Amino acid sequence: ILGYSQQESLLQPIWSYFQDLEPDFFENLYLRRESEGEISRHPLRCRDRNQRLVWLELSAKIQPNGGLSGSLLDISERVAMAENLRRSENRLQRLVATTPGVIYQFVLHGDGSKEFSYLSDRFEDLWEISPEAAQNNPNLIFDQIHTEDRGSLESALEESARTLQQYRWEGRVITPSHRLKWIRALSQPEKQHNGDIIWDGVVMDISEQKEAIEQLFYSQEQTELALEVVGEGVWDWNLETGQVYRSRRWGAILGYTANEIQPFQNIRASLVHPEDYPILEAKLQAHLDGKQPSFSHEFRMRSKSGEWIWILDRGEVVERNPQGKPLRMIGTHRDITQRMEADAEIQRQTKRSQLLADITLKIRRSLNLSEILATTVTEVQNLLKTDRVVLFQLEGDMGEGKVVQGKVVQEIVVPPWSAIAGKNFLDPCFGENYLYKYRQGRVRVIN
Repeated sequence: ILGYSQQESLLQPIWSYFQDLEPDFFENLYLRRESEGEISRHPLRCRDRNQRLVWLELSAKIQPNGGLSGSLLDISERVAMAENLRRSENRLQRLVATTPGVIYQFVLHGDGSKEFSYLSDRFEDLWEISPEAAQNNPNLIFDQIHTEDRGSLESALEESARTLQQYRWEGRVITPSHRLKWIRALSQPEKQHNGDIIWDGVVMDISEQKEAIEQLFYSQEQTELALEVVGEGVWDWNLETGQVYRSRRWGAILGYTANEIQPFQNIRASLVHPEDYPILEAKLQAHLDGKQPSFSHEFRMRSKSGEWIWILDRGEVVERNPQGKPLRMIGTHRDITQRMEADAEIQRQTKRSQLLADITLKIRRSLNLSEILATTVTEVQNLLKTDRVVLFQLEGDMGEGKVVQGKVVQEIVVPPWSAIAGKNFLDPCFGENYLYKYRQGRVRVIN
């Protein structure tokens, strides 16, 4: 283990090989053992013949003749994995601390009961109750939902549970200090083998955004001027004549001037993404028919440069004839591309967080190295959706200018790719370009 021959190892006492070892360590082993044959285990640090740090686990027991016998197991890899896991958990905690909004995990059990299994620290700032109190009693959260918005929340939750599609909801809450806040919830459900459904997601305070929009609808002229400042365009649709007024900002969001946007005979059919167009038309018609109190939809539109821009379009019929036929509708048009990309990043972060949690849980359940390695490559493949994931063990001399060789110790691969587990490889590229970074413990993707 340490690189010494048996003859060399007998030339000095065993305790001289270990670092930070108390002089009376072995004597205390006798004092701490009340009966012979009882095994004690101790992690110890030492340096091998090449001065490389090695962690060993000493297993010792007292023999019937009063002697002390034991064995040494190299646990360096186990210690290194535990340290890497600790660093990963610290990075995850820093990520959670800097993520805007509240990261949460919500569980709907098969019997209908509800549970918040995780709430980040920012939860208390938003809801004015501690995460621990909310986890002990989930009703403390649901009771804060505005009575007029509880129906839409339940409907959105039921739909997401039924279809296992993304959960999105906006609504109002009233906090214990009687403050009214607008919030937006976004999460992704996953059904478990036992019938439970788990949502991992984020809740954000959008009160300021909502208040700004409500104030801006004071008048059309003032609204357009104010919305120009916050990046929203305005449209005014005369349903009797078919004419639509669109503000300068409306066209600028898509890269068009006011003169360039006018020639489009049917802008929705011309610029809206084909996959989004049917749903947009259906929602708009539902509002015009009076089936929905307002119109709001997120969809993609093609810009002048050919890129797809995510748009949040909101509107409301403000004038109808005595028979209920809509005469005039006004609304806003906002670029939400950055928000949609941020939502997608949150989903990726949530998946990464879940991956780390899953790997951590499974590793803690087993000290079997083969099972740990197999779990690692499997969970990484599930996250990255790759054809192959390998763990590569470096071997041989790691000196400068040396050709680094090693072996694939664990692999998961999908057909038709051939398996390479157990094969040895020479990697001159690693020695030339990555050895220094590797010694620093820095993580890199190597193509």
